[in-house]
Amino acid sequence: MPKAEKPNASYLFELIKSLSKSEKGYFKKYYCKEDKGEKNSYVVLFDMLDGFAEYDEQKISKAIDKKLSDANIPSLKNYLYEQILKSMRAYHAGDSIASELRDILANVEVLYTKKLFQQALSLNQKGKQKALILDLPHQTILFLMMERNILSFMHAFPSKREELFNEILSVIKDLEYSTKLFYLDAQIIDVSNQYYPPRDDAAITEITKLYELLPDFDGRMLPPRSQLLYNSIAASYYFFIQEPVKAMELRKANLDIYDKNKDIQNSNKKNYVTALINFINAAHEANDLKAAEQGITILEKVDASSTTEQHYYKELIFAFKLFSLSHESESGAGSAFIKEAEDFFVLVPSASPHRNASLLRICIYYFHQNQPEKAAEEINTLLQRDFADWHKRIPVHARFLQIIIHYELGNSFLTDSLLRNCYRFLKKKKMLYEPERIILNFFKRILARPDNEIVELFIQLRTELEETAENKLHRNFFTEFNYIRWLDKKINSLKPVAFDS
Repeated sequence: MPKAEKPNASYLFELIKSLSKSEKGYFKKYYCKEDKGEKNSYVVLFDMLDGFAEYDEQKISKAIDKKLSDANIPSLKNYLYEQILKSMRAYHAGDSIASELRDILANVEVLYTKKLFQQALSLNQKGKQKALILDLPHQTILFLMMERNILSFMHAFPSKREELFNEILSVIKDLEYSTKLFYLDAQIIDVSNQYYPPRDDAAITEITKLYELLPDFDGRMLPPRSQLLYNSIAASYYFFIQEPVKAMELRKANLDIYDKNKDIQNSNKKNYVTALINFINAAHEANDLKAAEQGITILEKVDASSTTEQHYYKELIFAFKLFSLSHESESGAGSAFIKEAEDFFVLVPSASPHRNASLLRICIYYFHQNQPEKAAEEINTLLQRDFADWHKRIPVHARFLQIIIHYELGNSFLTDSLLRNCYRFLKKKKMLYEPERIILNFFKRILARPDNEIVELFIQLRTELEETAENKLHRNFFTEFNYIRWLDKKINSLKPVAFDS
């Protein structure tokens, strides 16, 4: 089979594995009729695929050929795929506004076909109003066009013509605004994923040009969905240029919109969860741990629709809580939570960037709890993992923390070796910026100095890093690990030694 076609063979398997326990139960109860007391072939195929933990085309094909040797397998797979989708449409009917509006429009068409025009018009008005309130211009237009057809048969169209066409033109204008915002939002997200965190003026300039395209709408009041997009674009911009407080305020405004419009919140849970994640990220960048905790509490209450989704939410919650734990001055009570996180990581392996962030934060926790050997062990494990390009800062901080730990342990030879490796890594990845250079130069100098001279170097490092943190382009470097906190503790412990000398 050509390589390009291979993913298609796994579609049915992926669909089955995405189903929750209750969804599988619904499918089997209402869509799996028995044939003379025995399971149908497509039910046998369903159970067989559901029994595999992961997709292995060779093993699956052998199992199918053995149990369903007389069946037309391609036809059976297609039929099962369609039946599952059909059952899920029925299972989730009414779960979203979009499906509810589609059902209303379908019912209007039935009444229209039966020439029950007054009933059709009444129901159509209900659907149109709901679509207008929820800022769904593309669906509003469908109701308006149906209204035009109904009025034509009721001989009431001439008197309503101007009003109706003005309404259609207004909705088309809303659709234009919505489309522009959607496109601009996608562009800004692309730039953010490519260049975040920004470390040079070119990236700032590029995203600023996009932000300047954001229309002012002449002070008009935007419908909910358009306002969500508008706020999201502005928040992404402020987050990118390292103004997290403004970004957090805009993310909070979006959560308020969702709270006031439960239909919108329920119609697209994925977007709502994304809004929550963005708010928590902004709160962490703004060092507002209290606000972040409020967001995490809300996220913990979101119901997952599948085991995969449940694991994803848990992954996020661990990453966010571990950030707070690694940034609290007194975090001795976190050992039980660390154990819970580590148990989950063993039970549910993952290569996600959130897992990498969690593992780094566990290393930082152990370091702050004066367990440098444990922190060093965890960092060695972390640095053997893969890292997504957009999450480059995790391996950078892991390498610097590794250098700090082995320096604290008195492993001078190993510290020097790690220093050289870190320099080569940063140069290869083109990430050798001012804060990184300052730290590398500091350790290079300090390894050659006697103990009675090092306190001044630590004080100098603290001053240089504090000055560097004032630069927006370098501010993000200090979010994940609090270098100043470590330096203050180190300087306080060294001062008596320096004075005695």
